[in-house]
Amino acid sequence: MDQMNKARVRGWWEAMDQFNAVDITKFKEWLNTAEGLLNVQLKQLENGASSSVQSPPEDGSN
Repeated sequence: MDQMNKARVRGWWEAMDQFNAVDITKFKEWLNTAEGLLNVQLKQLENGASSSVQSPPEDGSN
């Protein structure tokens, strides 16, 4: 039974106290990467939203 526990893949639903220091470090790095990617995407969305509000669309009627 102990070998089965060692061989199985750990899942995201398990409590953090069941992970070792290496697992926690990897998880922190993954979260930091995800946060960075989300911040870039948010900034792009904010820039797109602000630029579309500031300048009206060109329709050729001027």
